[in-house]
Amino acid sequence: MAVSKSALEGMKMDELLDLKDRVEQRIQDMAQDELQALEDKMAKLRPLAGKRKSGGRGGSRGKAPIKYRDPKSGNSWSGRGMTPVWLREYEAKGKSREDFAV
Repeated sequence: MAVSKSALEGMKMDELLDLKDRVEQRIQDMAQDELQALEDKMAKLRPLAGKRKSGGRGGSRGKAPIKYRDPKSGNSWSGRGMTPVWLREYEAKGKSREDFAV
């Protein structure tokens, strides 16, 4: 239902305010309906989310065992993620990563 410009110009202030209130209410109702539809879809998909196939990416791998340790500070690294600064500094000085293997 389109309202023409001339129809709007012919409306009184009370009519315009009433129209504004009805439009805002309709927008809220439609947003609520869309939200409910999305929640229903999510509820249907939720049981499938826990059924991952083994392998591939995702999920927590748990805490990794320590592979490298700094003999001076006692800092350690599992070998996962970025190489720590202390090990990068030793490697820059020509040391081998294997020199710090646990």
